[in-house]
Amino acid sequence: MPSSSLAVPTDPLSINTWNYVVDVRTLARVSESFETRVRLTKIEGEAIFTELTIVQQQIDEVLKSIEGMKAALGGGKEWLEIAEGAFGELTRMQLEVEEKVGRMGRVMDGMDELGMELDF
Repeated sequence: MPSSSLAVPTDPLSINTWNYVVDVRTLARVSESFETRVRLTKIEGEAIFTELTIVQQQIDEVLKSIEGMKAALGGGKEWLEIAEGAFGELTRMQLEVEEKVGRMGRVMDGMDELGMELDF
């Protein structure tokens, strides 16, 4: 119903009823907003978890590759060069994980904030 067609009631009981209807509509919009925020936060958390899982798989692959090269080369200068490169790659991955964990912390803070807002 368009707002222009609403007549302001003059009877005090009608005013209370009308205010209640407005409050219910407002609460419905607020509820929808919270539900949307919760869904978006959940999706963001799931995406970060997926990214962390992929990085963990990459780290596992690098470690397996290092072990395979070490066995094939048996040590020496070549092994040292490969190990240094692998260390650099693992360091990069560690920084990536730290960044994603930080994002996950912000998501969790957002969930806590939503929970506090819902408590009001």
